[in-house]
Amino acid sequence: MSPELIIQELESKAALKKAWLILLVCSFALNILLALNLLLADRTHREVLVPPEISKTFWIEDKKASSSYLEQMGLFIIRNALDVTPAMFEYQSKQILRYTSPAAYGQLEAQLLAQGKRLARDNISTFFSITGVQVQEETQTVRFTGQLRTMLADKTVSEVPKAYEVAFGMKSGRVYLLGIKDVDQAKAASEEVTR
Repeated sequence: MSPELIIQELESKAALKKAWLILLVCSFALNILLALNLLLADRTHREVLVPPEISKTFWIEDKKASSSYLEQMGLFIIRNALDVTPAMFEYQSKQILRYTSPAAYGQLEAQLLAQGKRLARDNISTFFSITGVQVQEETQTVRFTGQLRTMLADKTVSEVPKAYEVAFGMKSGRVYLLGIKDVDQAKAASEEVTR
């Protein structure tokens, strides 16, 4: 073998070794950049969900939803819970329970069943005219104030000012209903306990 061929072969092996070394260094640098990106990445999970009716833009993160989303979902829930007739109540209750947290499902179902039995027994319908909405994004609650009208056939039996609070919770980026509370009734019960 001639010395020129040996030198040429050694140079080609050295060039190949150099190319592999450059490729290895680039791969190592990319791995470090990916690891840094993973460590410094924002881990906030935001999932866009669609409420039954959309009238405003909104957002949802891991632990909370925007006030516009809470207001829209609260309005959907309160309408299904309070704008009812005996004939519609079962369907509307099922709509509410579809959005209910598994932890609160049993209690809310019992509350809705009691309300449905009262509506059927007395053959009454209720309608809630909303006059105010207060959204508490920190606690994920919405308070609705207005007039609750109770009707027997086509006659108004009563019309009283009422306030209801709809509470929501988050789990795995999904908003769940935690409960519907008659604020006036809860206030009266707490005042009775303090006496």
